[in-house]
Parts: sequence; structure tokens; C-alpha cells
Amino acid sequence: MKKTLLLIIILLIQNIIYPKTIISEIEVIGNQKTRSEVILGIARVKVGDEFNEDILKNIKRYLDNQRKFEEVEVKAEKLSEDNVKIIIRVKDKWSIILLPYFAYKNENTSFGLVFIESNLFGYQNSIVISPIYENKKINFFTLFSHPRVKNSLFSYVIGASRLYKDIDIFDMNSVIDNFSQDSYGGFITLKYQFYGEHYIMWSNYNYYYKIVKEPYIEKGKNSFTRLFLKLDWTNYDGYYCEGNYLGLFYEKDLWFSDIKRSITGLKFESFINPYKRQNIYIAFNMFHTFKIDNFFEETIGQDATFYVGPLRGYKKYQIRTETAITNNIEYRIPLAKVFSTDFLVVPFFDSAYWKEKSNNWRLDYSTGISLRFFINKVIIPAMELYFAYGLVYKEYAIGFMIGGRL
Repeated sequence: MKKTLLLIIILLIQNIIYPKTIISEIEVIGNQKTRSEVILGIARVKVGDEFNEDILKNIKRYLDNQRKFEEVEVKAEKLSEDNVKIIIRVKDKWSIILLPYFAYKNENTSFGLVFIESNLFGYQNSIVISPIYENKKINFFTLFSHPRVKNSLFSYVIGASRLYKDIDIFDMNSVIDNFSQDSYGGFITLKYQFYGEHYIMWSNYNYYYKIVKEPYIEKGKNSFTRLFLKLDWTNYDGYYCEGNYLGLFYEKDLWFSDIKRSITGLKFESFINPYKRQNIYIAFNMFHTFKIDNFFEETIGQDATFYVGPLRGYKKYQIRTETAITNNIEYRIPLAKVFSTDFLVVPFFDSAYWKEKSNNWRLDYSTGISLRFFINKVIIPAMELYFAYGLVYKEYAIGFMIGGRL
């Protein structure tokens, strides 16, 4: 009883000497489409919370990292000695976007459309529909994303896709064989957000596939589950970013899958800021395959995948591997801003350290420069042109892309 009374006296003295400042009012302004309750859910602040200076920085970070607001401003207005009012001002980006897509990379051409509704009914639910024509086939990708269900920390994503690949098999830099892989199906991802911008995610993928390698034909089901831990300390402001990101994942085939699969890996990104709004971007992607069918080995080439970064200056699917570490270094330098479009020049260096089965480790690397155009009113980059040089095989490559592929 004496201890309890003493504790109460100490707490009362602390409140007298160090009085708490309480958030007594919150005002959201400038939002034309996103609902105020959705913004408050993202900001994770409510009337009655204790106020400190970190709250303003955290609110701005949480809103900026959605990448769905063109402008975010957060400030506090003192109402009395121990009460403040928080004012959140935002400007929504365009939520309905229809962009043409065109890409030319190493004589591979693809084109199509990207349709995005990123703020359905003001709840920031997203719908994506993207048909792309390549390899004389129509591939497509579509998804529906529901973040923060009923303003909770739970989210889900459901999607479907068809992906046809015409894959060359290389010996060093020469094509020695070829096969095609056609898959279609869907996925669901459940996400829980914790401690700021960190997530734990569970995904389930179910795809039917067809492999053709003349005269061999194989059909079946590729079904697997993925656990993904995302630890995110980044802070985005348009194209510019600060902070670090770490992702850890593990994939395992389901019992009814015809493809045996066991893969683990990690992703790491760091944004260094040498001067004003310039970025040095450093990324590492690492994965190791314990078990996989030969036709489903991961590939490294001109395009990034979930498992590896791009190796610009190389051909599509040029390296097939079961274990790899890829590294991408970019120096993102803003040249000018015209209206709401940022123009950047980006020198880069890509590398891949990889091995297949019992073979020795190999190192491939390339360098180059790209021009990028970002329209701040939309949520994806608008255009990129790059020139790359593969240092091992001494080959040049040119890439051009309009619209962001999802």
C-alpha cells in the first residue's frame, strides 16, 4: 500500500514538473479524393495522444511513403499550454491513370497499356489492369489491393496473370537451345503492418504451366507459398529517398504442386544522400535454391525480377542459376524540373556473382547511363532511356521504356 501511494505521488510530481502536451484536435485539409479517416488511419494519430516533435516527422513519413500524395505538409498549432492542434495538408496525385507501355531492350520489343485506379472511392484501394503484347503473345497482369482494412493494420492483395516466356539457353554468350514457358493463374497476399512501416506477409501462388522444348511438352501446376518479412526505414519524397530497406523471404511448394520448390533469400536497399536531392542507390539481392525443376530456374539478364536486380547490357534470361548475388549501384542526379516532371541522369553499375549446381562461381558486370523522367502527379515513372555496356562480353545494349511495367 505504501509503495503504491509513493508511486502515485511520484507520477503526480512528474506531471507537475514535466506537464504532458496532448493532441486535442486534428484537421485534415487539401484532400479532394482520399477520405479524411483514411489519412488519419495512415498517419496513426488520434485525439488524446501525447504530442512530441517525432509525431510530426512520423506522420509526414507515413503519408509520403504511400507515394499517392503529390504534396504532404504537417504542422502543429499550440492551443494552450498543454494542448495542440495538428494540421495535415495533402494534395492527391492523379488516381486514375491510363498510360501506353512500350519497351525496346536488346532487340526485344513489347507494348501495351497500363490502367491504374489507385484510390478507389477515396479508400486508397487499387485496381491494376495491364495487357502487354510480346513474343507474339498477349500477357496480362491484374490485381486488387485493399490496404488497412477498416483502418486496421491488416491488408490484402489478390491478383491474376498470364506470362509467356520464350527463353534462350546460353553457353557463355552464345544461344545453344531454346524452350517456351506459358503460365497463368493467380495469387493472394495477406499483410500485417507493425512498428512503423514494417510488414510480415504471407502469399499463396497457384499457376498452371506448359513447357515446350521440341519435341518435349510438359503440363502441370506450379503452386507455392511465400513468407516475406519487410523491414522498411525509407522515406520517399517523389523520386528522392532516404534510409534503408531489408527484406527476407522463404518459398516452399505446396503438397499438390507438380513443381518442387524451396528457395530463400534477401533484399537490401540503401539510399545515400551526398548532396541536396541527389541519391546514391545501392541494392543487393541474394537467393539460394535448395530445390527447383530445371525449367523453373531463376534467370539474370536485362530485367529485374523478384529475386535479382537487372544486369543491363546483358540479354534477357542470359544467366540461369540456382544461387546468386546481384548488386546495383546508381547515382541519381536531378537535372531539371519542368512543371511537375523531374528529369534525372543516372550513371549505374550492375554486377552478378552466381553459380549453378557444382560449377564454379562466376562474376558478370556491366555499366552505363540512363535518363529518367518522373511525373509527380502519377505514381509510376513515365519514361526511361538507357545505354549499357557488358564488360565481360564487351557488348552494348540500348533500352527504352515508356510507362512503368507492373
